[in-house]
Amino acid sequence: MARLRRKLTGEVHPVPAHALIGRSPACFVQLDLEHVSKEHAVIAWRDGGWRLRDLGSRNGTYLDGRPVEPGVVMHLVQGSAVAFGRSEDVWILTDDRPPEAMALHLATRTVKEGAGGLLALPDDEAPLAVVLQRSDGGWAVERTDEADEPVPVRDRETLAVDDGSWCLLLPEPQETTPLLPTALGLESVLFRFGVSQDEERVKLTLVAPHREVVVQAREFNYVLLTLARARRDDRDLPIPQRGWIDREVLLKMLRMRTTALNVAIHRARQHLLAAGLVGAAGVVEVRRRARRFGSDRIDIRPLEE
Repeated sequence: MARLRRKLTGEVHPVPAHALIGRSPACFVQLDLEHVSKEHAVIAWRDGGWRLRDLGSRNGTYLDGRPVEPGVVMHLVQGSAVAFGRSEDVWILTDDRPPEAMALHLATRTVKEGAGGLLALPDDEAPLAVVLQRSDGGWAVERTDEADEPVPVRDRETLAVDDGSWCLLLPEPQETTPLLPTALGLESVLFRFGVSQDEERVKLTLVAPHREVVVQAREFNYVLLTLARARRDDRDLPIPQRGWIDREVLLKMLRMRTTALNVAIHRARQHLLAAGLVGAAGVVEVRRRARRFGSDRIDIRPLEE
């Protein structure tokens, strides 16, 4: 995720897919500096890279020490030095990776960053709303405190959560390179569960051609196992009908409270994402009052001692 770091102070700003920079409260990167215009410049992700454009600012924008002509789009890379109004007040682009989903708390201007198409609000420890990237590149919000299915959301949409209102900053769908056969993709990987006889231990292994990744025993592994069993047992049904478990039934099966289940699902997605699973947000699917495992590629076997 792109970040701007001010050399003078070390101040750091994460950069969303489209960042308006200036003194105005409407700017995502708000710089309360007299030499900066209200709407000074824009940094945005376009055509696979970061771009800079001056908006006709009074004191100009500089890239690597050189003035940027207003309206002219300039390419940015990691290490690019950008200055707004004063050439000596430099900001360094410390990361030029593609943008991630972000949200700005409108009252406190706190920024919450997501990763891998997954953003939890207000935080990861108590996710009340989870913004997910769908397989088509679009975005949806899953309300963990409600029984409804995910609802589509768009960039700059305001989302009300218990702690206030958040402005969503969501990347546009990008063309993606097809996964290599050895890559870990939700639609191609085999989920292999090893289960101890007393079911106290559950080992999950992601299996792809010529590659296996072990997800160490976690509290969420049993949640995934329970959902996977239901989907496996429904294998004779049409795909849209397989594996759905009513949320209240699932809570009783797992002997969990709603909050604990929500946290377990969120952590499962996070850990699988960290393990390299592309599309990890879809490992658990949600619809009104029900949950299910997000794949038919399931192998459940006794755990080898």
